[in-house]
Amino acid sequence: NFVEANANATILRLYGFLDWTKEMIEGRDGLRQGPYTYHDEVFKNEIHRTVKETEKHYDAFFFREALKTGVFEFQATRDRYREITSFSGGMHQKLVFLYVETQALLMAPICPHVCECVWALLGKEGSIVAAPWPVADPVDENLLKSFEFLTDCARTTRHRIRTLTEKKGESQVVENAKVVLENKFGTQYVQQRPRYAVLYVADAYPPWQRAILSWMRGAFDESTKTFPPNKEIAAKLKTLPEVAKNMKKAMTFVQGVKENVDAKGVQAMELKTPFDQEKVIRQNNLYLEKSLELVGVRAVPSSCGDSRAQEEASPGKPHLVLHTTDPQPNAVIEFRNPQPACGHFTLRVPIHNAETVREIIARIRTLDEILSIPSK
Repeated sequence: NFVEANANATILRLYGFLDWTKEMIEGRDGLRQGPYTYHDEVFKNEIHRTVKETEKHYDAFFFREALKTGVFEFQATRDRYREITSFSGGMHQKLVFLYVETQALLMAPICPHVCECVWALLGKEGSIVAAPWPVADPVDENLLKSFEFLTDCARTTRHRIRTLTEKKGESQVVENAKVVLENKFGTQYVQQRPRYAVLYVADAYPPWQRAILSWMRGAFDESTKTFPPNKEIAAKLKTLPEVAKNMKKAMTFVQGVKENVDAKGVQAMELKTPFDQEKVIRQNNLYLEKSLELVGVRAVPSSCGDSRAQEEASPGKPHLVLHTTDPQPNAVIEFRNPQPACGHFTLRVPIHNAETVREIIARIRTLDEILSIPSK
């Protein structure tokens, strides 16, 4: 099963890790310091989880799995951390070198020569082959679940925007907030690109869904990781008074639960999320706005939405609504520039309760094309 292309790609990956380490050492003073942010805490916990998973694979002599978790997935985790923190001051110095040291130790049993070089670059004493295995701190699983929720929100929103602004078989040109589409007859028409996203979050399921989940948790076979046949499930659900009025939607919901359990395990049937969904989105709205190219992203309790939002929002799965204009600002500040011969004229900025100065400045930069240029 030895493939030359795979071998060459892996060698390049090793050299890439070595060069990146040298780059981080040279630019150490330019890395962020100070207290950890939300994403710093997530990355730290992911490092400790990777150590535990990789150690388990090595102990069982599953070297392929150890490479998967300890190298390939670990480097993907670092790349994601680097991308996310690029919107808010960059990576934390302490975590960068914790990652480098941990990565070298996890790879050392398989490719000690490169890891020995990295060990020397870090200024460590002795040989890496004599160094102890990294000690992993307890992992905050709830924090990692909240981060998974955040990335799911970003993925869902990005997909929805792409669906709205891309038409199969049609060319498009993005012009500021508008999408110019051209159909097969050559006729151009303008579709406004969404600039605001509202995520309606729910702390609990509707009563009929709660009843289904409670029954499915009891019917789930832990040994075989399976549910009873759909015919048996449907017969049982008809006897539940909370579900009787919603039988048309019940089996669709059951199928969705099954798919979530296959992907995430039994935790997909939890009746509540172990974290504050609204707080997670609010803490990371700057990341969401920048990465999704939106002016504003807000989380709102589903009880404040319409009947559809209340019906479709569930714990861990917000109901998404996209807007071309800010739907409900608490105030709008109008900035006027009296300076002649200047590209800035009038700018209206929507403001929401409890927003920070940093969030408002970020929105101004997004709304104003000139201010969005870093040099400005």
